[in-house]
Amino acid sequence: MSVPPVRIWCIVSLLVAGTPAVADDDPAPAKRGTKFDKDRLYLYQVKDFTPLRIGGGERDVEHQAFCDVVLHAAGFSTAELLAVARKDVGYPNLMAADDRLREDVRFELVRLDGRLKRLKRVGTFPELQRAGIEQVYEAWVFPTDKAEPVCVHLTDPPAGVEPADDISPAKSVRVAGYFFKVGAYRSAEPNPKQPEQSLIRRAPMLIGRGLEVTADPPADATGTWVLTLLPAVLGGAGVLALLIFGLSVWYRRTDAGARRYTDRSTRNPFEPNPLLRDDHEQA
Repeated sequence: MSVPPVRIWCIVSLLVAGTPAVADDDPAPAKRGTKFDKDRLYLYQVKDFTPLRIGGGERDVEHQAFCDVVLHAAGFSTAELLAVARKDVGYPNLMAADDRLREDVRFELVRLDGRLKRLKRVGTFPELQRAGIEQVYEAWVFPTDKAEPVCVHLTDPPAGVEPADDISPAKSVRVAGYFFKVGAYRSAEPNPKQPEQSLIRRAPMLIGRGLEVTADPPADATGTWVLTLLPAVLGGAGVLALLIFGLSVWYRRTDAGARRYTDRSTRNPFEPNPLLRDDHEQA
């Protein structure tokens, strides 16, 4: 049985070119887009106002959701995430009392500016190690003009910053992260009702790739205002107070003289003049 020449040519072409490459089911991160697919039923089991529950393995829904978001964020550079992160979602949106408002921004990529005050190593998990992620970091960032922090989980530590419980002076940073949940954590403040325990507070928890350290710390800008404008305001207030005091003294003295002059000019003509004596008194 003879083989048609066309078929022979196809076989030879395959042998020379090699086995065709199998298309990757998961497209490249740049083509896939930074938007996280949150239309998964298990993601809705992530609960707010509870401690972050990770390390429980693949059977733990919150742990699996955490790892999925970490892997997604790790597929992009910090600069790429910052370039497309939403700037219209701030701290009040993440901490909204209305559940529906928080759900509207759940797993959205948001951008925040603030001060990095704490950075620590969390470790890694098998799901992350298989993707080459050897370490996860926990960063505590105080958004600009806010006294309460945001917890950000990263896979890349910020350049030039070593993990520490208290970074002083705080580093000015910019972060892009996916809003995961509002977590509960134990602060360093004592609980007034239970002094033996620390106070439980709440903070938004984001998941990103890294932090961008910016040049001008917000704290310096505040310090400049305090060192320049505040003394000027206080000095101006002092001068104004002295001016008011001086005017009040001058007014009182002038008023007293005017009253004496008025009293002399408007003396009752029927009132006896003490300088003049009656005739019977002269006799």
